[in-house]
Amino acid sequence: MADSLAKTVVKARFLAVWHIIVGLFLVSFGIVEHNLKSFIGTIYLGIWTGIWVSRIGSSSNAVFVFVPKVAKTCMRHYIEINP
Repeated sequence: MADSLAKTVVKARFLAVWHIIVGLFLVSFGIVEHNLKSFIGTIYLGIWTGIWVSRIGSSSNAVFVFVPKVAKTCMRHYIEINP
């Protein structure tokens, strides 16, 4: 059970990092689109979407850094109670 939890946490952390990278790309493309004076660029859609996606990635990354510590503590207590 602990192995599958560790694999899930690693995959989730990988996904969170990719959210941040994609968000940065969206922000940069939003800036370019704004300079091209397109309709989407005038409402800053790419920039706001990039910030939103990056924010989701950074908050979930913080959660998945904290989860393994809590899971390890819970598993240790569970094993002590149920040998």
